[in-house]
Amino acid sequence: MHKSLTFIFFLLPAAAFANPSFTVGSNPYETIFAYPHDILKWPDRGVFVYANPQNLPWQGDVTDITKRPSETYTNNYQNVEFAPPQGYEGDPKSVHSWMRVSSYIYQRQTTVGGLTSTRYGKFLVELGRTTMDMELRSDGVGRASESSGETASYYMVPFQGETNGARADYDLKLIYANELFNDPFGFKVHYTKKTSERPDGYIKFTRGGVTYDTPHLTWGWATTGCNHIFGYSHINTDAFYLSDYTVYQGHELDLQASFEHEGNYKTGIRYRSHVEEGDNYRWSYDEGSEVEGDYHVDELWRDRNGERLIRAYSKVTLCEHGSAKGGVLFFLQHGSHSKTAVNKLVESDPDWEESKKEIAVEANPFLNYELRGGYLDFGLLLEYTHSGMENTQMRWNSVSHSEQPGVLWSTDPYMGWSPSWESYSKGSEWFFATGFETGSSIGVYRRLSILSKLTILKKFTHEEKIYGNSEIPEGGMSYKFYQTHHRNNYRNETWMTGGVGLSFGRGPIQTFLTLQLPLAYLITQTTELSNNDEKLFSHEMKNMWQVQQPTSARLLFVYAF
Repeated sequence: MHKSLTFIFFLLPAAAFANPSFTVGSNPYETIFAYPHDILKWPDRGVFVYANPQNLPWQGDVTDITKRPSETYTNNYQNVEFAPPQGYEGDPKSVHSWMRVSSYIYQRQTTVGGLTSTRYGKFLVELGRTTMDMELRSDGVGRASESSGETASYYMVPFQGETNGARADYDLKLIYANELFNDPFGFKVHYTKKTSERPDGYIKFTRGGVTYDTPHLTWGWATTGCNHIFGYSHINTDAFYLSDYTVYQGHELDLQASFEHEGNYKTGIRYRSHVEEGDNYRWSYDEGSEVEGDYHVDELWRDRNGERLIRAYSKVTLCEHGSAKGGVLFFLQHGSHSKTAVNKLVESDPDWEESKKEIAVEANPFLNYELRGGYLDFGLLLEYTHSGMENTQMRWNSVSHSEQPGVLWSTDPYMGWSPSWESYSKGSEWFFATGFETGSSIGVYRRLSILSKLTILKKFTHEEKIYGNSEIPEGGMSYKFYQTHHRNNYRNETWMTGGVGLSFGRGPIQTFLTLQLPLAYLITQTTELSNNDEKLFSHEMKNMWQVQQPTSARLLFVYAF
């Protein structure tokens, strides 16, 4: 009993690529995430407390916290001292320019739970809370320049700004497992309530001797001109304004069932439904002002996000020799994602909708090797995923004199690299992912063990975006879409992460300290934009190694009855 709950939550992989944790290993304290019936391999009774504080990178978008203006935005902390302009012969102090920007999500996750065995089966109950405090801080002195002939003039813009947001998730998880004709089965119900607060912040700057202080939120700070928030076309410090944001409230329901036959066939099925809805706030400038204004709620429409997926998977052992087992994990998933605007006052079709449907297929060979007091797992990933996207809206049909739903957006491409806010009418995406994952547990002395995990993935993606206009043709009765442009994006990504940990126990107490290594990735991408006749833009870009998630520490305290 003293080794109870030895590896709960241990070295969980970061969820940033393909389908994470593609290898279903031999550790029942990890495989419970795929097969609820594996709690039958846990001790009869115990309680646990888990804590995982983590600082995550953020660019400042309070609605989509993973959003970046483009793939070139990789840093969320900058402290820059700008050199004087080339050829400048005046006093360097008069054109001294600097910028300091810090932007993080401070995520704090806490979980408590326990399990018990009865004559009716085994039960696990878990309560969790995850908070995310988002903070962006910016200050400095920007330097703008204007040229007239061979004469250059410089203007200094001192600034200071903040963007703040907060979210919280509350979790309840119930797991039940038992045996039927000596074959184990299990069920899991996981409910999450999602809440968020209305963000706040400001940007304060001085231009031409006039100081402006406005609640306009900023994001995506850079050391080159981009959105020209200070009113100058050429400036060494700039950012993007958040033209709107949505304050979502919602919930997620995750249902799972699993079954195992003779120890060689483990099958699971999972259904997840995620729904969020919230008020949209859009910025509007005061009359006659290009700076002052405020955010105002949309009185008629609310934004709604929806996600549904169903997946089935089966771990099949095909060969066994001594302490080694080998086989294949088969995986099939269908998912749908949608973002819509729904009427607050009456039931009606959505004003607009962004939809995406996908299907994923995996066949992952694996090898499990049992060590004395530990294990060694190794698995390969072979995954193919295809998605289709459509962006539609409701438009007035002047022929039928009625609203026509499901009309593709009329869109124009952005000339150059595709920014995150670029609209398109429809598209498709496919990717192929491969790589490996290995994990091990090695007993060192009595109840002292060393754990490790390494994941390396390659992902190849092709995305096609279609642009054009929806019009009612002459003599027609409904809208028809006419393509004008298309874009092909190609991405070649390498992902790498891992973790190391120690576990030590004495009596009924078990303590764990783990270190999740950074999630790093390398990306090479190409974009090609064409109209119906010729190629308009083509470019390739290769980024340096970047960190998607930094190092984090995890602590687990367990008391076994």
